[in-house]
Amino acid sequence: MYSKTDTSNAAQAKTLAASTPSGKNSTVSIPLCKNMLEALPDATMVVDHQGQIVMFNSQISDLFGYTKEELIGQGVSMLVPVSARNEHGKYVAEYLKDPVRRNMGNLMSLSGRHKDGRLIPVDIMLSPFEFEDKPWVICSIRDMTTFRQTQEALTQALSREKLLARIDSLTGVGNRRAFHEAAKHEIERSERYQRPFTAVYMDVDNFKQVNDEFGHDCGDRLLQRVTSITQLCLRQTDFLARLGGDEFGILLPETNLEEARKVIDRIRQELLREMRQYDWQVTFSIGVLVCTSCPETVDEMLKRVDELMYGVKRSGKDAVHYAEFESE
Repeated sequence: MYSKTDTSNAAQAKTLAASTPSGKNSTVSIPLCKNMLEALPDATMVVDHQGQIVMFNSQISDLFGYTKEELIGQGVSMLVPVSARNEHGKYVAEYLKDPVRRNMGNLMSLSGRHKDGRLIPVDIMLSPFEFEDKPWVICSIRDMTTFRQTQEALTQALSREKLLARIDSLTGVGNRRAFHEAAKHEIERSERYQRPFTAVYMDVDNFKQVNDEFGHDCGDRLLQRVTSITQLCLRQTDFLARLGGDEFGILLPETNLEEARKVIDRIRQELLREMRQYDWQVTFSIGVLVCTSCPETVDEMLKRVDELMYGVKRSGKDAVHYAEFESE
């Protein structure tokens, strides 16, 4: 424990006057004050009416790296980042004019500065009291480093979980949930800016036969190759998702009917070439809905493009059906 007073017998006889809740004065010896501060779990210091540090426990030294000689008599602002010291000094001066209790847990982002320059995330509690008719403050400081690290780790874990909840584990592209969210965003964007977009529903014909003849591992590789080839044909702004089983959805922002035909023709040609190389006897039924006006909901859009794809199925498979969206 370090204080502005020395440790002589005469000094130990000095007392601090502290106001009790009843308004009466009581006296507490300096050694007792020291022992009480040292017993506290948090780094704690006493600041006088001039904003100077007059007493602190060893936890302050552990937290900030300063010795007694370096801290006693210094302004408390030396423990804050250099860039904030001027403003902090003004805050301290204003606070001491009318000090009020401040509890921890206010969720403010506060930083202290270690002697070596490191910034330390902290939380503080301010407990003002009167001594010789002047405002003094007991300042308790809690190191929040572990808490912030844990908080950051939890935030990152939550972000990963949210991401994984929207990714198809087999192909690495978005899943049905992600496609639904992207489609909702695209409908809103298209309506706001009056720009077209195209929705695509693609099904792998005869996929079950590949699974039955060559096994599910082969079927999985087929779906992964379909994903890779399709992605190579798309722009960064386009969105590909596996909707389930052997069905895929594609969103093509800023794409009209003519542009959609070029993209889909290329995708289909590249996919068929890839399937022949592996001797996979599959083709592709594709429905393409060009939205020059916007469907009201994602479900309405999916219903229309799904009908187009199943129209290909009913007509013998291995083809593309195009349509432009018209409100009913």
